[in-house]
Amino acid sequence: MTKGWPSMIGFDHRTYLATGLRRLFIVALCGGLAACVSTAPATPTAPTMQGLVSTPDAEPGNALATPGMAASLMQTVCSSADRNSTAAANGFVRNSRTGTLFHQRYNLSIRADGPCSLVFVSRSSQAEIAAALSSVPAVLGGARQSPFDRNETYYSALYGSAT
Repeated sequence: MTKGWPSMIGFDHRTYLATGLRRLFIVALCGGLAACVSTAPATPTAPTMQGLVSTPDAEPGNALATPGMAASLMQTVCSSADRNSTAAANGFVRNSRTGTLFHQRYNLSIRADGPCSLVFVSRSSQAEIAAALSSVPAVLGGARQSPFDRNETYYSALYGSAT
């Protein structure tokens, strides 16, 4: 019997040492591998269109845009010769499944791949919305109460004059 080792029946100190060394090796190996793995966040690899990020899960932000802000964003994007770059510079991302441009901060979207249109959520009155949109060549479309919040209304507008 080896001095200093427990004297138990059936105890083999060589097996005990080998098992302990294997466990120590596995723990050290896993710790070393974990140190080699980068913990930096992955850079999104969504395709871009002239600086505009396009992703299938793009959706609007949660903040409500003022009627003036909604009208201004519509004017800026819809009047641009390069709508994709202008949209990207103004905080929009494209939903690659629908083609809709969603603002990342505001609950607002624009369709810019043809006749330009705007949909946004507001707590303002229809008169306030109409007044804000009168500053741009737009026709106010329908108003529909939000199914989520009775104080909010979805408004739509078509860019261009009513003819």
